[in-house]
Parts: sequence; C-alpha cells; structure tokens
Amino acid sequence: MNFFFVLNGFLITYLLIEEKKLNGQIDVKKFWLRRALRIWPMFYFCVGFGFFIFPILKTAFGQIPNETASLISYLTFINNFELFDKGLPDASVLGALWSVAIEEQFYLVWPIILYLLPIKKYWIPFVIIIVTSVTYRYFNQSYILQEFHTLSCIGAFGAWLVLENATFKKIISQLNVFFILLLYFVFVLIFLFRDDFLIHNSLDAFER
Repeated sequence: MNFFFVLNGFLITYLLIEEKKLNGQIDVKKFWLRRALRIWPMFYFCVGFGFFIFPILKTAFGQIPNETASLISYLTFINNFELFDKGLPDASVLGALWSVAIEEQFYLVWPIILYLLPIKKYWIPFVIIIVTSVTYRYFNQSYILQEFHTLSCIGAFGAWLVLENATFKKIISQLNVFFILLLYFVFVLIFLFRDDFLIHNSLDAFER
C-alpha cells in the first residue's frame, strides 16, 4: 500500500503542477469533483454494507455483531485514525477502507496548498512534510501508528523535482541499466525490511 501512496502522490502532484503551468492556476473544485465521482460511490457502498448489511447477515448466521467503528468517522474520511485506539472493525469491508481515508485527506488538502503557493515556492511544503513525517515516525515506534497514519507516506516531492529541476531530470534520464536495477533493489530492501530500518533500530541506536 505504501507503494500506491507514493505513486499516487507523484501522479496527482505531477498533474496538478502541469495544470497550473498550462492554465495559470489549479481548478480545485473540478479536481475535488473528479475525485468524488471516482471514489465516493464505491466507498459509501462499502460503508453502508459494513454498518447496516453486515450486522444483519452476521445475526442471521447466529453470531453477535460487535461493531466498534464509528459511522461518523467513515462519513468524514477520518476512519484511519480509529485504528489506533479501536483496532480493526468487526466488518472486514470497513477495515479495508483506511487507505481511502488517507487518499481523501490528501486530495482535500494538497490541491489547496499547491493552489495558494507559486510553483517556485513548492519546496517549502515539501520540506515541512518530509521533516514532519520523519519526526513523526521517529517518535511513534509502532507499526500501526506508522502504517495507518496520514503522515506515513511521501510521494509528491519526486513530481516537483522531475518537472522543475532540469539537473535532476537529466540525471534520472541518463542512468544506465545497472544503476536503475540497483535502485530497484534498494527500494525493495527498504520495503521488505522497513520495520527493522524505521521502527526497531532508531530508538535503540539513540539509547546507545
């Protein structure tokens, strides 16, 4: 899922910057409308099924519903934060919707930031977000806090570099096959062993 967040952040940021360069500004309302039409129907169908149909089916099979999730948090796309205290919902279909909440939070806030700032100053939110994310990870040494929090993934910075930094784009385009494969290998290692890199070792190293 982290790969999806990174790629999605890259793609959305790339398209928004391209729109601003082409039209002089970002049409935030149209962006929100497109995202809503694409995501909301299936999301709210799953929410309705999880909160209203699933308990009926569970009762029909002789089991007792025990839903701890809050309907309000799902209707307002903040359900990922519920996982910190309550854990996964009783309805498994609801448990899978934490990633949609993070998406929607990103879609709500990020276009406004890019709308308000000139492109040459986009480095400011990138720096703030990266520092905040790394700091959050350092002081929250927990799998669930790192994986399901909105600050857990970054992907937009690369889009800005590709579009606005000619040197970076030239370096990337001129990489040979060996270095490209090496980068993929490093990324795979980081993904597979991210718990050891980002959770278990940082506090131990600090204490030593």
